[in-house]
Amino acid sequence: ALFRNVDDHAMMLRSIEPGTQGFLKRYTWNELEPSLGVYDFSEIASHLDLVASQGMQLIVMIEDKTFVNEKPTRAYLWNNQYTRRNIPGGFSAVRYDPYVVARLKALFRAIGKRFDANPNFEGVALQESAIGFDGPTLDATGYTPEKYRDALIAVLSEGAQSMPTSRVFWYMNFLSRKQSYILDVALAVAPLGVVVGGPDVRPEDHALIRHTYPFYDQLKGKVKLFGQVEPSCYNHLHEDPSAPTKYWTPRELYNFAKNDMHANYMFWVRVGKPNPSDSYTWQDALPVMANNPVINP
Repeated sequence: ALFRNVDDHAMMLRSIEPGTQGFLKRYTWNELEPSLGVYDFSEIASHLDLVASQGMQLIVMIEDKTFVNEKPTRAYLWNNQYTRRNIPGGFSAVRYDPYVVARLKALFRAIGKRFDANPNFEGVALQESAIGFDGPTLDATGYTPEKYRDALIAVLSEGAQSMPTSRVFWYMNFLSRKQSYILDVALAVAPLGVVVGGPDVRPEDHALIRHTYPFYDQLKGKVKLFGQVEPSCYNHLHEDPSAPTKYWTPRELYNFAKNDMHANYMFWVRVGKPNPSDSYTWQDALPVMANNPVINP
């Protein structure tokens, strides 16, 4: 899984290591739809050609949420009804607004029409379910958990129907004011082959243990599942002072994703520098990938 600022062809080629099956790349909504109903998929096509030449797969993540001062949508969606500032310091599309839902569904249809027949196109991913709005912003935009649940089901269903030979990947973690709707969404789209999982393979993260990880047991055997090792996962501390290592090792993260998250896909974000300096990086995960090219068939 690559960050947008280190995802050119040269970096992709340098990232091909034993066990690697493909790439998950990020594309902002605004670069894919530069104006209303006009799509530019040239970057996707270029990256798809590259991975195909290496016998690998490409997953396209559509970013409609940012963590820096950058709007992920185009000008026609910039008013406060459709795009709002979020708590992390960036912007999020108002995913439960009917017009935003309609435009995202149209984007899915366009991507599916262009790429679904390509055997190296693995599918499209939506960002984490946590929108990042505070309470007043949720209220000002007419949020209800039911609206968001139904919007997610509608968008994911449209994506799956538009891409019958590839897959839709849904990153789930938190759903404001009604966490149990995560399971409702996942079960609603399970018959369509949507793959469900989330950012953060962090075995001792208490918020995830309490609110998110139980869904993996409930969904095992009903949907394909995945986990993503984020930058913060490489410095995830052991709580047990007697543990042989300070941080959870890449091998331990792999075992947790395989056995506790029941993951069929596993994504490792390409983190090049340790932070803190004694923690792990993507390089430390390479032996795990090489020895385990398949996680859970």
